[in-house]
Amino acid sequence: MKKRVIALFSAALLVVGMAMTVSAANPSVIAGVVTDIDKATDKNNAEIKGDAKIVVKNMTDKYATEIAYIKNADNLKKELGSAYKDGMAIIDTKEVLVVGDAKLIDWPATITFTAKGIKATDEVAILHYDVTNKAWEVIKATAGDGTVTGTFNSLSPVVFVKVGAATSPTTGEPISLMVAGAAVVAGALGTIASKKRK
Repeated sequence: MKKRVIALFSAALLVVGMAMTVSAANPSVIAGVVTDIDKATDKNNAEIKGDAKIVVKNMTDKYATEIAYIKNADNLKKELGSAYKDGMAIIDTKEVLVVGDAKLIDWPATITFTAKGIKATDEVAILHYDVTNKAWEVIKATAGDGTVTGTFNSLSPVVFVKVGAATSPTTGEPISLMVAGAAVVAGALGTIASKKRK
């Protein structure tokens, strides 16, 4: 029985360790931070509405390759370039698009996204995938209390980045997974202690 418990304990450590290694290379996304569009205006500061409305949706598999690429920590840092700051991590990925005729919009469009948990003091950045040039571009972003604002010349996948996202500063490991791993290890240790008392 003792060997069985030790084997279980070892397996738990192995699973947690493998998960941490994968996450270090691919920073986790905290889904649901960006939930809506608070306001969208054109180059004349007129509100964009009516027959050409800008909306935000959850990512689909259409851009799976591009999103997988940018979730890699090294690629994220590379694409952000001089906009990158220590501790930056992805907080959300969204597909931003026009419902209606995009030609009716006087570009560029300045979009203020509703973003849960964001404060005006946060350091944020936006990456936009230009489907025409097939390349990521940095969009200057401004944080507000519960918002993130950026100006776009076209729309498609948008990645929201923030300094101090809820991940481990050394591994990019989601806190929830680290807690779960600790719970598994603690459970195994508890089992061992229980067996010894018996």
